Amino acid sequence: GRNVSSKVSKVAHTRVTSNKNSQRQGVISSVAVGMRHPSISTKGEDQRQRSNSVFTSHQRLHATPLLRSRAKQVPEFAPRASGASGVQSTTDMAALVKKFVMDQFLPLGLLTAIVIGYSAPFYGTAAANAGLQNYSTAGIFVLSGLSLSTSEMRRAMQAWGAWLYGAVFILMLSPLPALAILQLPILPRELVMGLAIFVCMPTTLTSGVSLTAAAGGNSALALGLTVGTNMLGILTIPFTLSLVLGKAAGVHLPPGPLLSKLCLTILIPVIIGKLARSVLPTIAVWVDKHKKGVSLVSNSLLILVPWMQVSKSQGQLAQVDACSLAVVCAVWVVVHLAYMVLNLGASRALQLGSKLGSQRNEIEKAIVIVASQKTLPVCVAVMQQLPPGLVGEIGICILPCIMAHMLQIVLDSALVSSMANSSK
Repeated sequence: GRNVSSKVSKVAHTRVTSNKNSQRQGVISSVAVGMRHPSISTKGEDQRQRSNSVFTSHQRLHATPLLRSRAKQVPEFAPRASGASGVQSTTDMAALVKKFVMDQFLPLGLLTAIVIGYSAPFYGTAAANAGLQNYSTAGIFVLSGLSLSTSEMRRAMQAWGAWLYGAVFILMLSPLPALAILQLPILPRELVMGLAIFVCMPTTLTSGVSLTAAAGGNSALALGLTVGTNMLGILTIPFTLSLVLGKAAGVHLPPGPLLSKLCLTILIPVIIGKLARSVLPTIAVWVDKHKKGVSLVSNSLLILVPWMQVSKSQGQLAQVDACSLAVVCAVWVVVHLAYMVLNLGASRALQLGSKLGSQRNEIEKAIVIVASQKTLPVCVAVMQQLPPGLVGEIGICILPCIMAHMLQIVLDSALVSSMANSSK
């Protein structure tokens, strides 16, 4: 029995071994056949590729509508994207141009008024002969009264020492360079007269407060100096001009008639505007809400005056030498920078605003900016009220005042940018 079982196991083992050997030989033979006949070896791969191709075609069949729709959208979408970016860039450029025009409305308007008045004087002359300049001047100061806030004035008086210094410098000390300006040998004499009168004016009505706020200065003090000096200036300007023009130019200017005219053209319109603001609170709310629009209307009224005066003096303006105008502008730059240096030194020497502690630097900025500027609207109003022929052609006299006004804005804007960067 043992011999039989052993034989059976040997036979089974022999069969298993032979099967494994046959399998190895079959693999080797298939490899060898595949090397000799590649088509035979890739038959399985071809079948797999066919199945994949069938699956891929099935996908394409179902994806064709979507792909076709996308294929149609792509060429249409690209131009739209480029067109949209072009429209966006145009919109951005228009917004930048609008912002620049709004920010520089007064200088651009004054230059435009000079160009139009010189090139087409007929309409400006007709408007001047109709008395439009008197109404425009009154409108400027009515709007100034409407914008005048009592609460802001109270806050301005907290630094009463700085306000007192600013008022004294603006109304009494800053007109002194006019004595030297009138001695300059520049022709026509209206250029010198115009700059001398401009130097005798109080501070600016709007730009000084705006630049002080941008520089991080004390806006309340700037507003207090603006309102106070322009109101007091109505009383001091006639006497200042009478003294300056009488001593330096030999011009007799009685202060009484000029004082009464300035009260009618400046003081009374301001009082009317202030009363309207106090009596009708809705007007005050509306004006405070639309400050920018009110400022644009006021600047537009101011632009009308040089337009009319330049139109009337178009023939005389043709004789003005560009070099003489450039010299007058350079003189104003020197005077303006000297104002700034003196105000900076005085504010530190007198320690203005020292009682306010951390606000001392803000007080100093307000003094340097506001006390160094001169107002164009009041200057134009004063020139209109001077006796005819006293200083020559008013249109030529206004020209250096306009240039000086724009130059002080440019110089002070650069200074404000420097102050703002240093404070950061």
